[in-house]
Amino acid sequence: MKKRFSVPFLVALITLNLYVIVSATTPGQTPLQPEGGSMSTAFTYQGVLNTGSSAANGSYDFRFQLFTALTGGSQLGSTVTMNDRPVADGLFTAELDFGPVFSGQPRYLEIAVRPGSSTGSYEVLSPRQAIRPAPYAMHAAYAPTPKLRYFEEFQTIQAVTGGGSSDMEYFTIGNDAYLAVANSQPTANTQVYHWEGNGFGTAFSPMMNGVDSEFFIIDGESYLAVANSDDPSTTSTIYRWNGNAFVSDHDISVAQASDIEFFTISGQHYLAVATYADVASKLFRWNGNIFQAYGSQPFTVAVSNDFEFFTISGESYLALANVVIGSNYNIDSIIYRWNGADFEQEYAIPTRGGQGFEFFTIGDESYLAVANAYDGQSGLRDINTTFAVT
Repeated sequence: MKKRFSVPFLVALITLNLYVIVSATTPGQTPLQPEGGSMSTAFTYQGVLNTGSSAANGSYDFRFQLFTALTGGSQLGSTVTMNDRPVADGLFTAELDFGPVFSGQPRYLEIAVRPGSSTGSYEVLSPRQAIRPAPYAMHAAYAPTPKLRYFEEFQTIQAVTGGGSSDMEYFTIGNDAYLAVANSQPTANTQVYHWEGNGFGTAFSPMMNGVDSEFFIIDGESYLAVANSDDPSTTSTIYRWNGNAFVSDHDISVAQASDIEFFTISGQHYLAVATYADVASKLFRWNGNIFQAYGSQPFTVAVSNDFEFFTISGESYLALANVVIGSNYNIDSIIYRWNGADFEQEYAIPTRGGQGFEFFTIGDESYLAVANAYDGQSGLRDINTTFAVT
């Protein structure tokens, strides 16, 4: 039987001599060349190869061709063939060089493959893979710019020990940089790592196990809130930086907290805490010393996974992604608006196992993306993500 090949996803990683423009020039200036001569046009391509529904293993022959269009189009550069390339658990890597063909226009890579022991025809994989955005950094070498900066993309520099890691929070205190890793397993507490110049050092400030962490500053003091969703009877904790480590400052009572969102409205500081228990999420306000439950607590009684705070035209909003009520995943996620004293429901967005919101702006328009995960039907988890625009 002839094997069928597929590439479920391919990622172009540039690992050699890339440059980015960091400032512009006036017309007529001569483009600068990279130190040490002209820049290489080679790049590293990594992908995943399947045979049928299983990850490929063994040696395979590859043929790579670059085109100007997803279908048809003109071939650019020469054809690159590689024989007996190793593939392990579906993963393969290829060093490709089609010459100076990345001019800023769309480029598409066509890949053909056959077993390494074969001398027969190649099977062309469909569709062609769009090459973006990293290779276009090559184009910067020819751009009118007075300064170019070298960098390497997607280079693994370190692995840190975890245990059911579910969130990372980067922050700075003074001139020092830190990374908090929320570990949800009871035996793997949330850890904070200090940047040592070429990597993150040994973890310190062991905290409770958690699924989310949120760094914030109030009146010059640095805090880290950790959401614990493991035990309904366990509170979540606010930690305070004492100059050397994070120490427990006070607890907030929320059953199975899944997300913590810090924000400020009119000089008042708040924490919105989503809960993964079938109870209402909670809003807390800073009273000068600790966070206390505040307001009418208008949030839906549901298993919830994420809060997102945002402002539009001076109005403050809080979006809550609801996952399930009872066994019903086809429920509304809610947008709440600040009325000057409290939050009140403003919009209901139909979601299916809502997992998270992300607010962003493009030009003069505001967008809110919500991730949907599950509609309650067994095995059906291929659910669309939704965008709303204002």
